Amino acid sequence: MNKEQIREAVNLVEPEKEYPVSYTIDHSGEKHVGETKLKGKDLTENQIIEAAQKGFIGRKLYDHKNNKFNRECVEVVTTDLRASDNAHHKYAIAVFDGDMQVEQCVLNFQNGGLKEVGANGITDQSLLAIVLDRLRSFNGGQFGCRENSIAITKIEEALLWMEKRSNDRARRNVEGERLA
Repeated sequence: MNKEQIREAVNLVEPEKEYPVSYTIDHSGEKHVGETKLKGKDLTENQIIEAAQKGFIGRKLYDHKNNKFNRECVEVVTTDLRASDNAHHKYAIAVFDGDMQVEQCVLNFQNGGLKEVGANGITDQSLLAIVLDRLRSFNGGQFGCRENSIAITKIEEALLWMEKRSNDRARRNVEGERLA
C-alpha cells in the first residue's frame, strides 16, 4: 500500500467499530500473535493496513437508500481501497432482517486492463444489464409503470455511452490497457 492508500484506510476506520486483527501489542510494547478484535481507535497503522488488505475497512454507500427497505435493510460497502485508476473494485451488499444478516453478495469488478491482467472480475456493463433485465421484466408484468420505463431508458443510455467510450478507446488502441 502506498502512503495515499494508507491515509485513506486510516480515515475510513470507525473508532468504536471492532476490527479483526492477527496480533495485539500490550502496554509494555510486547506483541501477542493470535486472532482477536480491537476497536478502531486502538489499531496501529500496521493493523489498519492488515484490516484494509483483508477487506474489513470500507466506505459505506448511501445512493441506494431511497426507500424504506433500502434504508433499513440493505447496506452497501466498498471492501477494498482505491486502485491506481482511483476506483474501488470490490463491494459487498448485505441484507438485514432486524439485526440479523440474512444475505450477502460480494461483487468483484475487473481490476486492470484485459491485455495486462486478463479477466478477473465483472464489468459495470454486466451489472447494468442485470438491472435492465429486471426492470424490463417488471415493466412487462403487473408492475409496469412510467418510472420503470424512464429508468430503462436511462440505463440503455448509460450502456450506449459506455459503448461509445469503449469504441473511442479501441480507435486509439488503448482498449484493455490501463491508459487514459
